[in-house]
This record gives sequence, structure tokens and C-alpha cells, in this order.
Amino acid sequence: MKALKFVEPKRFEYIEMDVPRIEENQLRIKIKVAGICHSDVLSYAGKHPYRIPPVVTGHECSGVVDEVGKNAFGDFHVGDRVVVEPHIGCGVCYYCKSGHYNLCVGKRLIGVKDWTGCFAEYVAVFPSMCFHMPYSMSYEEGALFEPYCVGQHAVEMANLPAGSSVAVLGCGTIGMMTITSAFNHEMGIIIGTDVSEYKCNFAINQGATAMFNPIKDNIAAEILKMTNGVGVDCVFIDVSVPNILDQAFQICRKNGTIVSVASFDEPVKIDLKNICQRHVIGSYMYTAEDYKQAMKQFQSGKLRLKLLVTRQISFLDAGTMIHDIAEGKFGDEIKIVIKF
Repeated sequence: MKALKFVEPKRFEYIEMDVPRIEENQLRIKIKVAGICHSDVLSYAGKHPYRIPPVVTGHECSGVVDEVGKNAFGDFHVGDRVVVEPHIGCGVCYYCKSGHYNLCVGKRLIGVKDWTGCFAEYVAVFPSMCFHMPYSMSYEEGALFEPYCVGQHAVEMANLPAGSSVAVLGCGTIGMMTITSAFNHEMGIIIGTDVSEYKCNFAINQGATAMFNPIKDNIAAEILKMTNGVGVDCVFIDVSVPNILDQAFQICRKNGTIVSVASFDEPVKIDLKNICQRHVIGSYMYTAEDYKQAMKQFQSGKLRLKLLVTRQISFLDAGTMIHDIAEGKFGDEIKIVIKF
């Protein structure tokens, strides 16, 4: 099979490699569509902590079951259309047994080390990682389930009643997914921020009530004005820029919740008196429950993913596209997908 390999930082090659041989309890998936994630770009640049070249990475994908191991559990057959949840826990640790396998220290992810990712024509997975796609769902929409479930998990972590007010700081792909999930959870006010006018306009179409640009607008003043000086019930941090946590404290009401979704490379200073007055929690990846809830949302007609695909490219163009993104091009795209 053909695969896109990052052979060293900032150098890729298309290589021929063997189609993965599955274990008796696995499935093999023929990839139809894969998404390009920011972590893939960091991997290509040699800046990701564990997607380290040389590697065939990629983890956002949908496809067709190509082979079923004789001891693979679940109702999967050759030809089934599936969405892939790209990680699996060890199954025996405290976190796995309590249902929080996303926090398992021994979990494995496709596209990491020797587990070939979806920047290849086939990938080996376990049945617990797969979810049947309804025929009304396109492969492009299926590939977006992984980033959507990051936002879905964050909104579920906040545990907000319908009608609540929220702010989403940073409307890149995950911020946009958080807005989409907040809209699906029937939040009353959804305020977003981003420096891109394109993304601000895009977020309004995805359900945001209002958008502000931190370069042009006084974010705290605008949001406090919209909430009668109280602040929003919940703030989602979806961008890791300096002082973003200070801004979150300014716009979150007392006894409100701040959910940190973004990954920070450097330690962040926190004034503890702010924590005494607000709840600060973190959200990390997702679990199967998020995929199941997202599937229900899609089947009910609530989940609108199609418009979030802002560019489609061929597999043979993916290496150049990832290089160009790493060089600072295509900054206003929401989700670029690779069609096989």
C-alpha cells in the first residue's frame, strides 16, 4: 500500500509498505477520508511530543471494513462503513476500569510509533474503536467525528443546562467544534473570539450568537455588556496564547466554570483567589460515549459537519499541503480532508 511518511522533520516521502496484517481480534479498515490535524503538522515539523518522525501518522478518519479477524467482537462485516476513534486504553488500569480510558497512561494511538496511522491506504484497529456510519453520512463527515468529539467532550465536561451562556476563546478547528457542540446542547448565548474575520463569520453560521476579534475589540468589556456585567456561565479555552486564562477569569461569572481544552507548552500562572471563586477543569480528548452522543446528534439532524470541510485534496497532494500549512499558509481553513 502507499503511505505518506514523515521521514525526518520537514521532509516527507510517499512510500510503499505492506498492507497491515491484523491480529485475530482486530479489523482492517480501507481509508476513504482522513483529516489533517494541527498535531499532524507539528509532527511534520518535528515539534510534536510523541508523533515523532520517522512516522506514518494521521488519526482522523473514516473508511470501510476490509477484513475481520476471526475473534473480533461486535457486529462488523466486510464492507461496513465506519468512523474510527483512534485510541485504545490498556483495559486494566484504574482509568480504563472507571471508563476514563482517555486518561490511561498506557493507551495506544494510531499514527504513533509503529502503529501506522491513516495517512496510508489501510489501518489496523480494534472493534471498540469503530462506529457504524449511517448511509446518510458522507465519509467526509465521518472523518470529522474525531475533532468534533474533542469539542463534544469539553461541553459534556462542563455539564451545563440548556439556555446557559458560554464563551469560546479561539475558533480554530477545535474551537469551531466546541461552538457546534454548544449549539447542539442548546446553549442560550454562545460568544466566540478569534483574530480571523473569516472564522468569526464562519462561527456565526455554526451557531454562535456573537463573535469578537481580540485585535479590534475589548473582549471582556463586550462580553460583560452582553451578560449585564455578570459574565458567562462557562468559558472554553481553545487557544494557548499568553494571558488567555486571565481573560477567561475576567469574563466568567463567579461560581461559573472554565474548561481548558487547549494544550499549553509552557506553565501558566494562576491567581489562586480566582480559582476560589470559579471552577477550573480540563478536558482531554474523548471516549466512546462522546462518539455515541455525536452519532445520535447526527441522526437527529442536529449535527452539521459538512460545512466544516473547507478544502478537499487528493492523497498525493497531502504531503505538500501539510508542508505548506507548516510554513504558515492556509491559516483560515477550518478542516482540510484527504480523499483516497
